[in-house]
Amino acid sequence: MKLFVEVNSKESLQSLLTSNASILVIGLEGFSGERLYSVSFDELENVIQSIHHHHKQVCLLFPYIVLQTQFQHYTSQLTTLTSMNIDFIACGDVGLGYFLRMNNTNSKLIYMNETMIANPFDAQTFLESGYDLITPAMDITYDKKLSFAQKMPSQTLFQICGTHLISTSKRPLLSAYYDVIKTPNASKHVKLREHNREQSYFGLEDDQGFHVFHEQLLVLDHPTFLACDYGYLSSLFVPVEETLHWINLIKSNEFTIENVMKSSSFSAYSGLEETDKGLEAGT
Repeated sequence: MKLFVEVNSKESLQSLLTSNASILVIGLEGFSGERLYSVSFDELENVIQSIHHHHKQVCLLFPYIVLQTQFQHYTSQLTTLTSMNIDFIACGDVGLGYFLRMNNTNSKLIYMNETMIANPFDAQTFLESGYDLITPAMDITYDKKLSFAQKMPSQTLFQICGTHLISTSKRPLLSAYYDVIKTPNASKHVKLREHNREQSYFGLEDDQGFHVFHEQLLVLDHPTFLACDYGYLSSLFVPVEETLHWINLIKSNEFTIENVMKSSSFSAYSGLEETDKGLEAGT
């Protein structure tokens, strides 16, 4: 299995360059928010060369919808991406994927939208339109995920382990809430809990909108998933040492939920004040 591994800081990049990861996933400033380590257009070529120098491939991830205003502002820069030596470009936006295809990108394209593809028939539509890989919707059933792995193991990119993104909205929901309760400049990293449930979630607002994450890691350790050509590790909020441990478990055929959790220090709520009623109030 070739592993796509998210880079979440400049420091973690240095550690991952010498790891057993196959493909390092980075972002572009202005398009990725706090999702992962993002570089400027001016820095991108040097970062690509550094990753290739360490015999690894590069995946440039655009995880969110790209607004028309962004397209208009960055058209020339986005066009230059099509001739750069980027191994994979992953898009959460159909329009961006279409733009890259029409400009004859040299990169393999991944349709990486957490909600759109619910069955292999949907996947086939995107593959026939020019994508090389697809990611199934995050919250489909386990059996449906298995059906993807069984029917298209070479064209499906599963998140094998990592932070579980539940939903994202382009609207700045926290800022709007703080305006209503007249609490300016409050934290944009919050713990959310519905009044009638014990379950808690992590909310984050950045320049790309508002995002909600599950409090627990997602782990897919079934042999059918691990037999696929590609796997993805999401490292947001995760110490790089823990990500490196996941890589080693997969490469040594010891990747199980038990082994992952045995040494896990993951906490989406690290550093949050759980007693702050303004942040924990459910709606």
